[in-house]
Order: sequence, then structure tokens, then C-alpha cells
Amino acid sequence: MWPVYRRYHLIIVGERGDERGLALTKASTDTLAQFLPESRALLVRAADTRRIGVLIATDQQDLAVISTEGAKALFLGETPFEDITGGPIRAIVSFGTHQMVCRPDLRARHAYVIAKTLSEHQDRLAATVAASHGVVPTHPGARAFFAGENIPDE
Repeated sequence: MWPVYRRYHLIIVGERGDERGLALTKASTDTLAQFLPESRALLVRAADTRRIGVLIATDQQDLAVISTEGAKALFLGETPFEDITGGPIRAIVSFGTHQMVCRPDLRARHAYVIAKTLSEHQDRLAATVAASHGVVPTHPGARAFFAGENIPDE
């Protein structure tokens, strides 16, 4: 049933033990639910950074808020992600200490709208929303938003 449920709900994973990251995940989820109601955004808590990486890498979840260091480790296959190869994430937005990441196959249109909504309502997040400039590549849809381009068709 999860694949069907995920088709109709934007599930964002946050780390249970990361207080700042979980607060950003909750604020992002609440903001998307209010200003992008068709997303039906929901927060899901994962036990730790490793679990978030496994959920994204194995296509069980689409989006997560993870520490910038955790995102870098996941992308490069470093500890605790040595067994996950291919850098299975792209950045949608940066919150400074954390990033919202997604699977590379997330539709460009969706990444664009998420980045736009969070950027327009960043006062609700207690963090600055910006384009990611780290090791993790920016998702093409988010890159289009931050470059001032039109929303992608796909």
C-alpha cells in the first residue's frame, strides 16, 4: 500500500534524534501542507541518518531533510553509507546546516514547486532557504527555480 499512499501524499522524512533537522522537517511539511495543499505533505520520522539514506536509496521514500554532512556522506558513499553507491540524491533546497534532498527521479516540476513554496514562505521555517552549493548536485527543477527560469513541463 505504501506505493499507492506515496502517490497521493508528499512524505518528508526527518531524523528523530536530530532536533534542528526535525524542526526544519516539521516546518517544511507544515508550510507545504498549508501553501501547497495538493501536496498533502506529511512528516515521517526515521531512527537515524543511516535509515534516511536507506529509505531514499531503495526508493522507499522520495524526500528527506538531512544534515549537510549526512547528505554529503550519502552522495559520496562515505560512512555510514559505504554500501550505497551511485549518489542516489539531489538537493532541492539548503537550510544552511541541513538540506532537503530527494531521489534523482523526482519530477522536475515537483522539485521546482517545492523550492518555490519553501523559498516564498521561509519566514515560517526559522532558516534561510537557498540553492544548494555543496557536493550534492541540485535537482534540475530546483536549479530552474533558483535560476529564475520557467517551471519545467515534465
